[in-house]
Amino acid sequence: ATGPMHVFVWLFIAIGSQPLRLQNAGFESWQHGLPACWSKYGGSEKAILRCSSDAHGGQYSLELIDTGPRQRNQRWSVGVYQTFPAKPGLVYLASCWAKCLSANNGCAALLQITFLPAFKSHSISIVLPCTGKWRRFSVAAQAPPDAKQVRLYIYTTHYWRAHVLVDDVSLEALTPEQLGARAAPMAFGCPGIEKLRPLN
Repeated sequence: ATGPMHVFVWLFIAIGSQPLRLQNAGFESWQHGLPACWSKYGGSEKAILRCSSDAHGGQYSLELIDTGPRQRNQRWSVGVYQTFPAKPGLVYLASCWAKCLSANNGCAALLQITFLPAFKSHSISIVLPCTGKWRRFSVAAQAPPDAKQVRLYIYTTHYWRAHVLVDDVSLEALTPEQLGARAAPMAFGCPGIEKLRPLN
């Protein structure tokens, strides 16, 4: 995380005439047990989301712990997301720093871009390699012709177990030409969220 406690980290990216703002990107501000400005995805007594003092930068990071049973039930997932306006044709590049403390599968926790309303998703694992060290992960995807919004997810999947720290998230909107040498994997091959699901 970057910046002192209770100060939001703002990232401004021009998308036509509309700025895209990623709020509290370093997880420095928390309210009622949740990172301010982020929406919670999932969560249960066996899927924990909390503030950690083990940070990549600043004082705090996001800690996700998923110890749910090996069942095809999304209620064991836990994570956060933010949603922004999208412009068809632009490439959205999401990045974060993550530290994997444990994982029993390479797809146990993901950084994901989802375009709405089609729910077209692109994701990358944030637990490989699971070394206990901070590493930077990125995923890029081009907005389809019908894209109205882009949603950035960071979450554990609902079939495997993971313990991961996440910090210093970014999201950029680029033309395909601007992406150039900064190209990131378009997808890791892990199954992502395909549609909204009723979660507890």
